[in-house]
Amino acid sequence: EQIDRTIISVFLAGFGLVLLFGIAGALTLGGYLRDRLGAISHAAEGIAAGHLGARMPVSDRGDEFDRLARSLNAMLERIEGLIENVRQVSSDIAHDLRTPLARLRNHLERGLGEDDPLAQRHAIEDGIQRVDDVLGLFAAILRIAEIESGRIRKNFGPVDLSVLTAELAESYAPAVADGGRALTWNVQPDIVIPGDRELLAQALVNLIENAQRHTPAGTAIRVELAAFGDTCRLQVSDNGPGVDAKDRERIVQRFIRLEDSRSAPGHGLGLNLVAAVARLHGAHLSFGDNGPGLIVTIAF
Repeated sequence: EQIDRTIISVFLAGFGLVLLFGIAGALTLGGYLRDRLGAISHAAEGIAAGHLGARMPVSDRGDEFDRLARSLNAMLERIEGLIENVRQVSSDIAHDLRTPLARLRNHLERGLGEDDPLAQRHAIEDGIQRVDDVLGLFAAILRIAEIESGRIRKNFGPVDLSVLTAELAESYAPAVADGGRALTWNVQPDIVIPGDRELLAQALVNLIENAQRHTPAGTAIRVELAAFGDTCRLQVSDNGPGVDAKDRERIVQRFIRLEDSRSAPGHGLGLNLVAAVARLHGAHLSFGDNGPGLIVTIAF
Protein backbone atom coordinates (compact mmCIF):
# COMPACT_ATOMS: atom_id res chain seq x y z
CA GLU A 1 0.00 0.00 0.00
CA GLN A 2 2.85 2.39 0.78
CA ILE A 3 4.44 1.59 -2.61
CA ASP A 4 1.08 2.17 -4.32
CA ARG A 5 0.70 5.51 -2.57
CA THR A 6 4.26 6.46 -3.57
CA ILE A 7 3.63 5.47 -7.22
CA ILE A 8 0.35 7.40 -7.28
CA SER A 9 2.05 10.47 -5.79
CA VAL A 10 4.85 10.26 -8.36
CA PHE A 11 2.37 9.89 -11.21
CA LEU A 12 0.26 12.80 -9.91
CA ALA A 13 3.36 14.99 -9.61
CA GLY A 14 4.49 13.94 -13.09
CA PHE A 15 1.03 14.59 -14.51
CA GLY A 16 1.03 18.02 -12.89
CA LEU A 17 4.41 18.85 -14.37
CA VAL A 18 3.33 17.62 -17.82
CA LEU A 19 0.15 19.70 -17.54
CA LEU A 20 2.11 22.81 -16.53
CA PHE A 21 4.61 22.33 -19.34
CA GLY A 22 1.76 21.69 -21.77
CA ILE A 23 -0.06 24.87 -20.77
CA ALA A 24 3.16 26.90 -20.92
CA GLY A 25 4.04 25.40 -24.31
CA ALA A 26 0.54 26.03 -25.66
CA LEU A 27 0.62 29.65 -24.50
CA THR A 28 4.10 30.16 -25.97
CA LEU A 29 3.17 28.53 -29.28
CA GLY A 30 -0.11 30.42 -29.39
CA GLY A 31 1.65 33.72 -28.80
CA TYR A 32 4.25 32.89 -31.48
CA LEU A 33 1.58 31.95 -34.01
CA ARG A 34 -0.45 35.03 -33.14
CA ASP A 35 2.55 37.30 -33.64
CA ARG A 36 3.63 35.72 -36.93
CA LEU A 37 0.13 35.48 -38.41
CA GLY A 38 -0.68 38.96 -37.11
CA ALA A 39 2.33 40.40 -38.95
CA ILE A 40 1.29 38.64 -42.18
CA SER A 41 -2.30 39.77 -41.70
CA HIS A 42 -1.19 43.35 -41.07
CA ALA A 43 0.90 43.35 -44.26
CA ALA A 44 -2.02 41.85 -46.23
CA GLU A 45 -4.37 44.54 -44.92
CA GLY A 46 -1.89 47.22 -46.01
CA ILE A 47 -1.70 45.72 -49.50
CA ALA A 48 -5.50 45.52 -49.69
CA ALA A 49 -5.62 49.21 -48.71
CA GLY A 50 -3.50 50.09 -51.74
CA HIS A 51 0.06 49.99 -50.38
CA LEU A 52 1.37 47.61 -53.05
CA GLY A 53 4.94 48.04 -51.87
CA ALA A 54 4.23 46.31 -48.54
CA ARG A 55 5.76 42.87 -48.06
CA MET A 56 5.40 39.96 -45.63
CA PRO A 57 7.98 40.05 -42.82
CA VAL A 58 10.74 37.44 -43.03
CA SER A 59 12.81 36.50 -39.97
CA ASP A 60 16.16 34.77 -39.71
CA ARG A 61 14.64 31.54 -38.40
CA GLY A 62 13.96 30.07 -41.84
CA ASP A 63 10.86 28.22 -40.61
CA GLU A 64 7.63 27.44 -42.46
CA PHE A 65 6.30 30.96 -41.94
CA ASP A 66 9.43 32.43 -43.50
CA ARG A 67 9.14 30.11 -46.50
CA LEU A 68 5.48 31.09 -46.84
CA ALA A 69 6.37 34.78 -46.54
CA ARG A 70 9.05 34.47 -49.24
CA SER A 71 6.58 32.76 -51.58
CA LEU A 72 3.98 35.45 -50.94
CA ASN A 73 6.55 38.19 -51.44
CA ALA A 74 7.59 36.69 -54.78
CA MET A 75 3.93 36.58 -55.80
CA LEU A 76 3.45 40.19 -54.69
CA GLU A 77 6.54 41.28 -56.63
CA ARG A 78 5.08 39.68 -59.74
CA ILE A 79 1.66 41.27 -59.17
CA GLU A 80 3.18 44.69 -58.52
CA GLY A 81 5.27 44.37 -61.68
CA LEU A 82 2.22 43.45 -63.75
CA ILE A 83 0.18 46.32 -62.32
CA GLU A 84 3.00 48.76 -62.95
CA ASN A 85 3.33 47.35 -66.44
CA VAL A 86 -0.38 47.99 -67.08
CA ARG A 87 -0.02 51.56 -65.82
CA GLN A 88 3.04 52.14 -67.94
CA VAL A 89 1.44 50.63 -71.03
CA SER A 90 -1.70 52.74 -70.60
CA SER A 91 0.36 55.89 -70.23
CA ASP A 92 2.76 55.04 -73.04
CA ILE A 93 -0.01 54.08 -75.46
CA ALA A 94 -1.77 57.38 -74.81
CA HIS A 95 1.52 59.26 -75.24
CA ASP A 96 2.82 57.34 -78.27
CA LEU A 97 -0.47 57.30 -80.16
CA ARG A 98 -1.30 60.97 -79.67
CA THR A 99 1.38 62.15 -82.08
CA PRO A 100 0.78 59.70 -84.97
CA LEU A 101 -3.00 60.09 -84.73
CA ALA A 102 -2.71 63.88 -84.70
CA ARG A 103 -0.43 63.73 -87.74
CA LEU A 104 -2.85 61.36 -89.45
CA ARG A 105 -5.76 63.72 -88.84
CA ASN A 106 -3.83 66.74 -90.12
CA HIS A 107 -2.68 64.80 -93.16
CA LEU A 108 -6.21 63.67 -94.03
CA GLU A 109 -7.53 67.16 -93.43
CA ARG A 110 -4.99 68.57 -95.88
CA GLY A 111 -5.87 65.87 -98.37
CA LEU A 112 -9.54 66.73 -98.03
CA GLY A 113 -8.76 70.29 -99.06
CA GLU A 114 -6.92 69.20 -102.21
CA ASP A 115 -8.71 69.66 -105.53
CA ASP A 116 -6.37 67.37 -107.44
CA PRO A 117 -7.72 63.76 -107.36
CA LEU A 118 -4.15 62.43 -107.59
CA ALA A 119 -3.12 64.42 -104.52
CA GLN A 120 -6.20 63.18 -102.66
CA ARG A 121 -5.39 59.59 -103.60
CA HIS A 122 -1.82 60.05 -102.37
CA ALA A 123 -3.12 61.47 -99.07
CA ILE A 124 -5.48 58.51 -98.63
CA GLU A 125 -2.75 55.98 -99.38
CA ASP A 126 -0.40 57.67 -96.94
CA GLY A 127 -3.18 57.73 -94.32
CA ILE A 128 -3.74 54.00 -94.80
CA GLN A 129 -0.04 53.42 -94.26
CA ARG A 130 -0.12 55.42 -91.04
CA VAL A 131 -3.18 53.48 -89.84
CA ASP A 132 -1.38 50.21 -90.62
CA ASP A 133 1.52 51.37 -88.42
CA VAL A 134 -0.89 52.00 -85.54
CA LEU A 135 -2.56 48.62 -86.07
CA GLY A 136 0.87 47.00 -86.10
CA LEU A 137 1.59 48.66 -82.75
CA PHE A 138 -1.58 47.19 -81.23
CA ALA A 139 -0.84 43.78 -82.74
CA ALA A 140 2.61 43.80 -81.11
CA ILE A 141 1.11 44.79 -77.74
CA LEU A 142 -1.48 42.01 -77.94
CA ARG A 143 1.21 39.51 -78.94
CA ILE A 144 3.34 40.43 -75.93
CA ALA A 145 0.29 40.19 -73.63
CA GLU A 146 -0.48 36.72 -75.04
CA ILE A 147 3.08 35.60 -74.40
CA GLU A 148 3.14 36.99 -70.85
CA SER A 149 -0.13 35.19 -70.02
CA GLY A 150 1.73 31.87 -70.29
CA ARG A 151 -1.08 30.09 -72.11
CA ILE A 152 1.23 29.35 -75.04
CA ARG A 153 3.35 27.12 -72.81
CA LYS A 154 0.88 24.24 -73.16
CA ASN A 155 1.85 24.00 -76.86
CA PHE A 156 5.56 23.58 -76.11
CA GLY A 157 7.46 20.88 -77.93
CA PRO A 158 11.08 19.97 -78.68
CA VAL A 159 12.77 22.65 -80.80
CA ASP A 160 16.11 22.10 -82.54
CA LEU A 161 17.57 25.48 -81.63
CA SER A 162 20.72 24.77 -83.64
CA VAL A 163 18.84 24.26 -86.90
CA LEU A 164 16.55 27.22 -86.22
CA THR A 165 19.43 29.59 -85.46
CA ALA A 166 21.47 28.52 -88.48
CA GLU A 167 18.48 28.82 -90.84
CA LEU A 168 17.55 32.31 -89.62
CA ALA A 169 21.14 33.58 -89.72
CA GLU A 170 21.62 32.22 -93.24
CA SER A 171 18.35 33.72 -94.48
CA TYR A 172 19.01 37.17 -92.95
CA ALA A 173 22.66 37.44 -94.01
CA PRO A 174 21.89 38.82 -97.51
CA ALA A 175 19.53 41.50 -96.15
CA VAL A 176 22.10 42.53 -93.56
CA ALA A 177 24.78 42.68 -96.26
CA ASP A 178 22.54 44.87 -98.42
CA GLY A 179 22.41 47.33 -95.51
CA GLY A 180 26.20 47.59 -95.47
CA ARG A 181 26.77 45.28 -92.51
CA ALA A 182 28.14 41.74 -92.17
CA LEU A 183 26.38 38.88 -90.39
CA THR A 184 28.34 35.81 -89.31
CA TRP A 185 27.29 32.91 -87.11
CA ASN A 186 28.75 30.01 -85.15
CA VAL A 187 26.18 27.39 -84.12
CA GLN A 188 26.90 24.27 -82.07
CA PRO A 189 24.84 21.40 -83.49
CA ASP A 190 22.20 19.22 -81.82
CA ILE A 191 20.98 21.68 -79.18
CA VAL A 192 17.33 20.86 -78.53
CA ILE A 193 15.14 22.67 -75.98
CA PRO A 194 11.42 22.55 -75.13
CA GLY A 195 9.65 25.63 -76.45
CA ASP A 196 7.67 27.36 -79.16
CA ARG A 197 9.58 27.47 -82.45
CA GLU A 198 7.72 30.51 -83.81
CA LEU A 199 8.35 32.62 -80.70
CA LEU A 200 12.02 31.64 -80.50
CA ALA A 201 12.41 32.57 -84.17
CA GLN A 202 10.70 35.92 -83.57
CA ALA A 203 13.01 36.68 -80.64
CA LEU A 204 16.14 35.94 -82.68
CA VAL A 205 14.84 37.94 -85.65
CA ASN A 206 14.17 40.92 -83.37
CA LEU A 207 17.72 40.78 -82.01
CA ILE A 208 19.24 40.63 -85.49
CA GLU A 209 17.04 43.47 -86.75
CA ASN A 210 17.86 45.58 -83.69
CA ALA A 211 21.57 45.08 -84.26
CA GLN A 212 21.10 46.06 -87.90
CA ARG A 213 18.84 49.05 -87.24
CA HIS A 214 20.85 50.69 -84.47
CA THR A 215 24.39 50.33 -85.81
CA PRO A 216 26.21 52.23 -88.58
CA ALA A 217 27.24 50.76 -91.91
CA GLY A 218 30.30 48.55 -91.70
CA THR A 219 29.26 46.98 -88.40
CA ALA A 220 29.95 43.27 -87.88
CA ILE A 221 27.04 41.32 -86.36
CA ARG A 222 27.60 37.83 -84.97
CA VAL A 223 25.17 35.13 -83.83
CA GLU A 224 26.46 32.35 -81.58
CA LEU A 225 24.82 29.32 -79.99
CA ALA A 226 26.70 27.03 -77.61
CA ALA A 227 25.91 24.56 -74.83
CA PHE A 228 27.58 24.64 -71.42
CA GLY A 229 26.61 21.65 -69.29
CA ASP A 230 22.88 21.82 -68.58
CA THR A 231 22.50 25.28 -70.13
CA CYS A 232 22.87 26.81 -73.56
CA ARG A 233 23.50 30.41 -74.57
CA LEU A 234 22.18 32.21 -77.63
CA GLN A 235 24.12 35.43 -78.25
CA VAL A 236 23.80 38.27 -80.75
CA SER A 237 26.69 40.74 -80.65
CA ASP A 238 27.95 43.66 -82.70
CA ASN A 239 30.87 46.10 -82.68
CA GLY A 240 28.70 49.21 -83.03
CA PRO A 241 28.25 52.08 -80.59
CA GLY A 242 26.67 49.85 -77.92
CA VAL A 243 24.40 50.90 -75.05
CA ASP A 244 25.41 52.69 -71.86
CA ALA A 245 25.38 50.48 -68.77
CA LYS A 246 22.76 52.69 -67.10
CA ASP A 247 20.34 52.16 -70.01
CA ARG A 248 20.67 48.39 -70.41
CA GLU A 249 17.95 47.60 -67.88
CA ARG A 250 15.57 50.15 -69.43
CA ILE A 251 15.70 49.04 -73.05
CA VAL A 252 13.56 45.95 -72.40
CA GLN A 253 10.66 48.09 -71.17
CA ARG A 254 7.80 48.84 -73.52
CA PHE A 255 8.05 51.94 -75.71
CA ILE A 256 11.51 52.76 -74.36
CA ARG A 257 13.63 54.27 -77.12
CA LEU A 258 17.02 55.81 -76.45
CA GLU A 259 17.86 59.23 -77.83
CA ASP A 260 20.11 57.85 -80.58
CA SER A 261 17.32 55.60 -81.93
CA ARG A 262 14.33 57.94 -81.85
CA SER A 263 14.73 58.76 -85.53
CA ALA A 264 14.75 55.07 -86.49
CA PRO A 265 11.49 53.29 -87.36
CA GLY A 266 9.77 51.22 -84.71
CA HIS A 267 7.76 51.52 -81.52
CA GLY A 268 10.24 50.31 -78.87
CA LEU A 269 8.59 46.89 -78.43
CA GLY A 270 11.18 44.58 -80.02
CA LEU A 271 13.32 43.90 -76.96
CA ASN A 272 10.24 43.79 -74.73
CA LEU A 273 8.95 40.90 -76.84
CA VAL A 274 12.37 39.19 -76.61
CA ALA A 275 12.24 39.53 -72.82
CA ALA A 276 8.70 38.08 -72.73
CA VAL A 277 9.76 35.10 -74.87
CA ALA A 278 12.79 34.52 -72.62
CA ARG A 279 10.63 34.55 -69.47
CA LEU A 280 8.12 32.18 -71.08
CA HIS A 281 10.92 29.68 -71.78
CA GLY A 282 12.45 30.04 -68.32
CA ALA A 283 15.52 31.75 -69.81
CA HIS A 284 17.52 34.74 -68.62
CA LEU A 285 18.03 37.76 -70.89
CA SER A 286 21.08 39.92 -70.25
CA PHE A 287 23.05 42.70 -71.93
CA GLY A 288 26.78 43.23 -71.82
CA ASP A 289 29.62 45.27 -73.26
CA ASN A 290 31.15 43.71 -76.36
CA GLY A 291 34.04 46.20 -76.26
CA PRO A 292 32.99 47.93 -78.46
CA GLY A 293 29.34 47.24 -79.12
CA LEU A 294 26.56 45.36 -77.41
CA ILE A 295 26.20 41.66 -76.67
CA VAL A 296 22.76 40.23 -75.93
CA THR A 297 22.58 36.82 -74.27
CA ILE A 298 19.62 34.50 -73.76
CA ALA A 299 20.64 31.72 -71.37
CA PHE A 300 18.33 28.68 -71.48
